[in-house]
Amino acid sequence: MSTNLVVTVPAKDSANQTIEMVGYPTIALHDFRMVQRLDGTVNDGRALSALRTAVLHVIEELQRWQIRQTPNQNKPIAPSDSTFLGVMQTRLNLQPWFLGGVMDDYEHLFRTAVYAYAAATLHEQMRGFDTTNDHRKTSDEAFVDYVADDLRASGFVAIRRITGEPSADCELL
Repeated sequence: MSTNLVVTVPAKDSANQTIEMVGYPTIALHDFRMVQRLDGTVNDGRALSALRTAVLHVIEELQRWQIRQTPNQNKPIAPSDSTFLGVMQTRLNLQPWFLGGVMDDYEHLFRTAVYAYAAATLHEQMRGFDTTNDHRKTSDEAFVDYVADDLRASGFVAIRRITGEPSADCELL
């Protein structure tokens, strides 16, 4: 996997920082903060680090799926095909009934997966700062322990929806 990851840092305006990977949707720090409702307790550097890790993870998952779908798995995917559009073209080849014309929806799913994985990482990192007895008395510990798992599951489901693979939702009664 190539790492053509570019983090843009505009002068004087950290709210407009973005992460761009050639051939994939742009990830904006401001949008991530708004969607995940992150306040100022998570600084820009930490949020960008989590986003960068999440972007690389989601791209790697999509590229692994794409490699598994190719008939000759020993042959590497051409650089022009190892993009988001390449992944969508692979899906279209596998599922001719798939309508790839609604790319905004799939770009939204890409961002959903990235945001979920990044938020899970931040949640796990920040949890280590507040595990005192006061914390245990004031919050439901089971809830705190499973938030990161739930976020990762959301990211996993978003990736499965992009690739057209089934996923299952289970509910305990």
